[in-house]
Amino acid sequence: MDSAVTHSLLVARPTKLSRFVVFSVGGHLAVLVAAVLYARFTSTPKMDLDQKPINASLVRLGKPRDPKLLPRKEQAQPPPKEVAAKPVPTPPSQEPVPAPSPNAVAVPGAKPAPA
Repeated sequence: MDSAVTHSLLVARPTKLSRFVVFSVGGHLAVLVAAVLYARFTSTPKMDLDQKPINASLVRLGKPRDPKLLPRKEQAQPPPKEVAAKPVPTPPSQEPVPAPSPNAVAVPGAKPAPA
């Protein structure tokens, strides 16, 4: 009878999955509690928003700086002057223009290429 009880499907047995779920939930809770406690004990004091602001004014002290040492904006260089060069004439081509062939037939709708 003892072996029948251990193999019965009606008896609840702890499984590895249920132990894992319990330890996982416990571990997550421990990490959450540790994070909350760390934030509470290491937080800086709260700021007083009603505190009067510090008034500061700029004061010129000493002698003025050398203008060469001060920062300056870079200026774009002016474009180069255009020099008008005389156009060089092109020499006429030395090849003679071929005469149209007497056997050539005109194609309707096609325009000849300009020479």
